[in-house]
Amino acid sequence: HKFFLRASAAERARRRALQQGEPERQGEILAEIERRDALDSGREVAPLREAEDAQVVVAEGRTAEDVADLICALVDERREPTPPDA
Repeated sequence: HKFFLRASAAERARRRALQQGEPERQGEILAEIERRDALDSGREVAPLREAEDAQVVVAEGRTAEDVADLICALVDERREPTPPDA
């Protein structure tokens, strides 16, 4: 299974500021994330982008637990049924 998590830079900055216990730094963290995103997606070798066969998971507004539950549900949906005599 291949997943690509997507959330806006603003959402990721908000989360990181809360994780670090520094909500007042959200603007500074947002600038860092946007700079890093530009570098990562624009590099010539192995640019950051979703793989063609990846399932995109929108993490915007979801908790880490919600995202994990969603990914588990997607894996369960794709799981082949077990034959009755297995």
